[in-house]
Amino acid sequence: MQECQEQRKNAARTSPAKRLSYKFQRLREQIREAILRGEFDQQLPGERELGRRFEANAKTVNKALCDLSSEGLLVRVIGRGTFLAKEESRESPIDRSKVFYAALPPVDSAPPHRMAMIDRLRTALASYGHTLEVNAETPCEKSGCLPASAWTQGTRRLSSGLVCYPCEPLSDGRGQFNDELLCEAWRRHTPVVVMGGLAPEARVNAAVPDYVDAGFRIAQHFYRIGCETVLVLLGTVGGREGEMIHDGCQTAALRFGRTASKAVAEDGETPFWRACGHLFSVGGWTHTDVGEVGPMVGLICVGTRALRAARENQSIRHLVSEGAVGMACVLEPGDNSAEDSHITSYEVDPMKVAHWAARLLIDARQGQRPVEVLVPGELCIRGEIRTPAGSNGARRSNERTVEREAAVSAIADVLI
Repeated sequence: MQECQEQRKNAARTSPAKRLSYKFQRLREQIREAILRGEFDQQLPGERELGRRFEANAKTVNKALCDLSSEGLLVRVIGRGTFLAKEESRESPIDRSKVFYAALPPVDSAPPHRMAMIDRLRTALASYGHTLEVNAETPCEKSGCLPASAWTQGTRRLSSGLVCYPCEPLSDGRGQFNDELLCEAWRRHTPVVVMGGLAPEARVNAAVPDYVDAGFRIAQHFYRIGCETVLVLLGTVGGREGEMIHDGCQTAALRFGRTASKAVAEDGETPFWRACGHLFSVGGWTHTDVGEVGPMVGLICVGTRALRAARENQSIRHLVSEGAVGMACVLEPGDNSAEDSHITSYEVDPMKVAHWAARLLIDARQGQRPVEVLVPGELCIRGEIRTPAGSNGARRSNERTVEREAAVSAIADVLI
């Protein structure tokens, strides 16, 4: 236990600046869940006691409490403490039925998990007595955003909230609301919630998988089985989700003293080594990175476009089959492509994402700051990684077997 705590402290000291914001967001959601579970009476414990309970410093606790206070969930009184907001000051979600509106990008061959996610959101809202209307007929602009016309005039006055569900937020991102639509929603004080992704620029409410945790856990798995470097293969340039995954990989690289980099795949047309921008040789195979490398490279495909590019590239398939490259992926919640292909992946329960999106819609209050709920998932390890033949191939194989077995048993005990 003491060694685990020391590792956390070292990671916090060496992590990027964004790491502090990430810890504060996670703590905020932990306190929120504790409140919803009824673990606190009318008054919350002091900041020091909360810090001991959630293993956080006083400054991080203060930030989390301030954010929950701005949402109306808590009331802070100087000199007295922090209290739960009175029930009569918060409208009960079942006091009246509300109508929420989802504007979606039209997709000719939408995968079944997308409509299944909408059905989950509709079910979650219905459990509180509310309804969901869906519009998937307005075409996107050239930029890929939905125009203001996606929120039809006849529904603007009746809508209690807007749902944005972008198409493949890890690969494409089409279907985000344009600035005109967002401004119209803000002018009408209509809450906007992005489900399964993050708004590219403007800060709005969002229920999104914990992609920093995804990058950290997959990279940690690769380092534990012998990889010296991890490559994050993105399906497109930009996107906060891909950057979050890369940030998680960087944190793991700092902890293990390894390296992590990123590249962009172009629908399978760019060879593996050219996409990475650097060249190095391990045995008889060509890989990507700088400096001294180990026996393998861990490849993390972010989104369906990157996964398709990697699987269609003959060179990558050959490297994976020979054990020179280990492959994993991060996909949309509900997408079973990784399971069907027997590929290691980070998976989030889609029902949890839909639940938090529903709660954000129902609990939204005028003037509150946007809330981004990070929904944690789990690492699903699949498949075997072979060792390339060589003079020390047997020794490497034995070492990897031991390390892989230790990783499977220890990965659940390592906290970010």
